[in-house]
Amino acid sequence: MATEASGFPRFSFGSTVSDIFGVIGRNFLLLCGLALLLYGVPSALFTVYLMNSIMSLASDSTFSSGGNPFDIFGMLGTGFILGIIGSIFISIYTQGAMIWSVLHDLDGGKPTFGGALSAGLRFFLPILAITIIFYVAIAAIATIPALLVFGIGVISIAVLLFFFIIIPLLVFATVLLMWAVPAAINERIGPIDALSRSIYLSSGNRWKLVAMLVIYLLTAVIVSSAISGAAMPFTMAGDLDPASPFDGLMPIMAIQSLLNSLILVLGYPAIAATYHNLRISKEGASPEGVTDIFE
Repeated sequence: MATEASGFPRFSFGSTVSDIFGVIGRNFLLLCGLALLLYGVPSALFTVYLMNSIMSLASDSTFSSGGNPFDIFGMLGTGFILGIIGSIFISIYTQGAMIWSVLHDLDGGKPTFGGALSAGLRFFLPILAITIIFYVAIAAIATIPALLVFGIGVISIAVLLFFFIIIPLLVFATVLLMWAVPAAINERIGPIDALSRSIYLSSGNRWKLVAMLVIYLLTAVIVSSAISGAAMPFTMAGDLDPASPFDGLMPIMAIQSLLNSLILVLGYPAIAATYHNLRISKEGASPEGVTDIFE
């Protein structure tokens, strides 16, 4: 691996990809189990609940006869709102558990299922705070076109600004802040410090990180499309009842929710391994790691 003037290894796309697939290979069953049990199963259950709720709405004469479409949220009930909130919390918990597992491995340890569950709980609040700050920043950037439309009244200009300014800003913000969660876990620092560390670690390598982000997003789209395509023959082969079309689709969509969770087996190791290599390129081998957190 090439070195910088500082004497530390240069951040390399190739070595990072090698680390990603290396850590996945060493912990494949653990990562798949965490993705399926912590995220896939709850997502499948929520899908079943949502489909049942939609079926109930479809059979409701008040709604189907032209009721206020905004009443759908009230008619879905508090279970729908709680399900959305629960999905966010489950995603944060899963993220903590899986990223800890990857960092633990990269620091020379052997992650366990119990250790991952403990880590997800331990780092839940810092990750929640980072997530809120991150999405507030993203939302603030994304609302600029709407403000411009109200300000200048020209939609075409706002659309151009969205594609040529807002989207690049969103990508740049993501590249700056994406490494905050592994920083919070690995270095055991607070959310603000973790965000600052993420900005610092990404400096000097942001174009490489943009390229990696685009490649990962394309890969995720391809994998998700492949999963949907694999489920399509079962959907088309099903004998759907016109009176209850969702009955036949429900098990297929639940299974698809389970399989889609496996995308996390690539995503979270990619984030953690990239952070790990960014830190090495800035500071050399980390003096501390996560190997002793739960020992």
